Amino acid sequence: MSKIIEGNILNVNDGILLHQVNCLGTMGAGVALDLRKKYSNLYPEYVKRVKSIPEKERKDKLLGSIQLIKVAPNLFVGNSFTQYYTGTDKNYTYEDFLISNIEMMSTLAYGKYTIYV
Repeated sequence: MSKIIEGNILNVNDGILLHQVNCLGTMGAGVALDLRKKYSNLYPEYVKRVKSIPEKERKDKLLGSIQLIKVAPNLFVGNSFTQYYTGTDKNYTYEDFLISNIEMMSTLAYGKYTIYV
């Protein structure tokens, strides 16, 4: 079951914040940048994950995956790798992966955590 809650996702204190990231190791704009600034361990863990995969293999091995990082006692950030390239000239989101990742997190967290997207 889904419910729309209006507010600032940065004010959430418990649950899972699921957001989109690219496979290049940058969190330079939007929600990703805001989360990077708020949670000091988020960006280093994200970069470590990206760099653990050779660049030529990232699209096949990283795209469509989720990295879950604990950022507070009752709060996790889910880095949803659903964008390969970055830019503002068009939509770079792989929508099928995004939908799949939302569904997967909903199933895994059911009854345990609230997921914020």
